[in-house]
Formats: sequence, C-alpha cells, structure tokens
Amino acid sequence: MRKRLAEIHARRAALQARAAEERDEIARLARVVTAPARFADWGLRAFRLLRSGPVLMGGALAAAALLRRGHPIRWAVRALALWQAWRRFRGGDGRKA
Repeated sequence: MRKRLAEIHARRAALQARAAEERDEIARLARVVTAPARFADWGLRAFRLLRSGPVLMGGALAAAALLRRGHPIRWAVRALALWQAWRRFRGGDGRKA
C-alpha cells in the first residue's frame, strides 16, 4: 500500500512540474503576441472612430495634410470624393429627395 501511495505522490509531483513548465511556455508565447495584438487592436479602434463620423475623418485628413505640408485643397478634394464614394457604397448618395 505504501508503495502505491509513493507512486501516486511521485506521479503527482511530475505532473505539477510539467504543468509549471507548460504555464511558463504559455506565458512566454503570450508575451510574444501581446505587442502585435495591441497594435492591431489600436488600429481597429482608430478605424472605427474615423468611420463613425465624417467630421473626424475630415479632421484627420486635415491634420495629415498640415503635417505633410502637402496641398490642402488636393487633400480636401480627395476627402470629399472618398466620403461621397463611401456614402454611395453604404446605400445612398446623400441627396434628399
């Protein structure tokens, strides 16, 4: 009986050691994936925020135009064309009947 109990304790200790190693491996893999996942999550949230309102999108494009020192009128025309295309794609051209 003591022999069987000793085998059970030894097996339990081996399983606990294996579980600790597997937890460490999972933690290591999670650290590797965390940064790219956080960046992708940030990008999706930014996209949804910009998509939620044309004013935000226009502001973001205006900021990009000012920071890039490009031609703001060209950026405004592009933004307007993009917005109109988006409205048509979403099921209406935005005109009132």
